[in-house]
Amino acid sequence: MKILIISQYFPPEPGATSNRLKSIVDVFIKRGHEVDVICEFPNHPTGILAREDRWRLFRIERNNSCRIIRTFVLTFARKNNIKRMLFYLSFSFSSFLAALFLKKHDVIFASSPPIFNVFSSLIAAKLKRSRFVLDIRDIWPDSAFEIKAVQSNRLLGWGSYLERKLYKHARIIFAVSKGIKETIEKRGGAGKTFVIYNGSENDMLDWTGDVDKFRKSLGWNGKLVVCYAGLMGLGQDLMKIIPEIELIGDSNIKFVLIGDGPSKTVLSREASEKNLENVEILDLMPRSRVIPYIYSADIMLVILRESDFFKSAIPSKFFDYMAAGKPVITNVDGELREIMSANNTGLYFSLKEKGSFARAIRLLKVNSSLRSEMGNNGKMVVKEKFLRSRLGDMLAEKMEKTV
Repeated sequence: MKILIISQYFPPEPGATSNRLKSIVDVFIKRGHEVDVICEFPNHPTGILAREDRWRLFRIERNNSCRIIRTFVLTFARKNNIKRMLFYLSFSFSSFLAALFLKKHDVIFASSPPIFNVFSSLIAAKLKRSRFVLDIRDIWPDSAFEIKAVQSNRLLGWGSYLERKLYKHARIIFAVSKGIKETIEKRGGAGKTFVIYNGSENDMLDWTGDVDKFRKSLGWNGKLVVCYAGLMGLGQDLMKIIPEIELIGDSNIKFVLIGDGPSKTVLSREASEKNLENVEILDLMPRSRVIPYIYSADIMLVILRESDFFKSAIPSKFFDYMAAGKPVITNVDGELREIMSANNTGLYFSLKEKGSFARAIRLLKVNSSLRSEMGNNGKMVVKEKFLRSRLGDMLAEKMEKTV
C-alpha cells in the first residue's frame, strides 16, 4: 500500500510522539509499504526553528527509504493560548496543502493530538478518496482542558465537535491504552478501536555501556539515584515532589531530573531557593545520550497530575524505564499501576498522602534485592509484550486486514 502519515511531530524532534511514529514508519517499510510523512519543520520543544527553515514553506528529504515532507509552522519560544492556536493551525493548513499536492495514497494515517491537523487530514482523505486511519495518543480537547493549555469554552466545544467527527469517519482507530480506547468507543469509535501500547525499543533494552564508569564520572558513587527523564510540562506534577524531597532529607539520595518544558524554570528556582543540593536538573538531551543516565540510575520516576483524567495515561517512559531494568515509582493510578503491580516492576505512591513518596524511595533504598527483582521483571515483560517492533507489527496487521 501507499501510506501517508501526517504528524505534527517527527524525528529529529524528541519525545514520545516522534519515537512512536518513527517505529510505525519502520514497520510499514519493513512490510513492503511505500511511506510518505508530512510533519513540521523541527522546533519542538524549544519553539525555535533553524535559521534555514524560517518562513520556508516546504522541504522534501529522504530517510530510510521514506520520503519526508516538512512544512511551514508558526513557532513561538513562549506560548499563550493565542500563540498555541496559531502554532497548531499553521501546521494544519500547511500539511493540508502538502497532502493535496501529493499523488493519491491508499491510506492517510493521522496522529493526534494536536487535533487540528488531524481534521484537515480527514478532509484531505475525503478529497483524495483515501482510507482514513487514526492514531490517538491522548484524548483532545480533554487533555488540553485538564492541563489548562486551552480554557476557552468555544475552542473546547469546537474541539469536541471535531473529535467526534474524526471517530465517526475513521476506518480504524488505534489507542495507546485501554482507558483511551473506552473513551473513544463512547464517543463514536465503537467496534473499530484497538489498543497498541507505546512500548520501548531494542536500543533501550540492549544497551551494554559501562555503568560503573559512567556513575563515577557523574559523582554518583555511594548514592542512591532517583531519576526522571522527560517532559517538564503542565501535566507533570514535578513541583509537588520538592516538599517530599525536603521531607526525605537524605544527602545520600540524589534526584536527577532531565528534560525541558514550561515547568522547568520554576522547578529550578524552587530547588535553588530550598537549597536542595541533592537535586540536579539537566537539559533535554537526545535519546542516545539519556540512555546511559537511565541505566546508571537506581530508581526511575513516572509522575503525572493526580486526577481521574490521567488514570488512562501510560507515558512511554514507563516502558523505557522497565526496558532498562529499573524499578519504577509512580503516582499514576490506572492501567499503568495495574501493569506494574501485575508484573512486580515498581511501587505506587500518592502525592495526596504526605510521606508516601518518601516511603517508596526508602523501601527501595534499603532493599537492593527488591530493586534488582523489579528491574529484572520489567526487562522481561518489555521483551515479551512491549517491544515497539512487535507492537508495530500488530498495528500493521490490523490495518492491512481492515483497509
